[in-house]
Amino acid sequence: NVRLGVIGFGNMGTVHVKSVAEGKVPGMELGAICDIAPARCEAARQEYPQVPVFGEAEELYRSGLCDAVIIATGVRADRKTAESFYGITPETYMIGDCEKPRKIQEATMEGYTVAATL
Repeated sequence: NVRLGVIGFGNMGTVHVKSVAEGKVPGMELGAICDIAPARCEAARQEYPQVPVFGEAEELYRSGLCDAVIIATGVRADRKTAESFYGITPETYMIGDCEKPRKIQEATMEGYTVAATL
């Protein structure tokens, strides 16, 4: 199984986590969750006690618990977080709002396109 890390446990992050936790993504399991807000970290720990939770993205990266990571930190471009993967992971792809805010269908299609090349 691919171990997924989710950075951001807000509106979209919780959707991604729930989908994987409920087995809606074949071949994928939760590796770790990360959020900078202590209250969201605590909510993640309560809802998913079997999943490690981190308060800093770098802790998640360096844990070795994830094979892939979704950055779900809002609708503003977040290149800084994505770029922090360089030198830590073998490959980094920036799609969706990491590049620029866009429609969910566009970001989803970008994700499928990248996934198909892996």
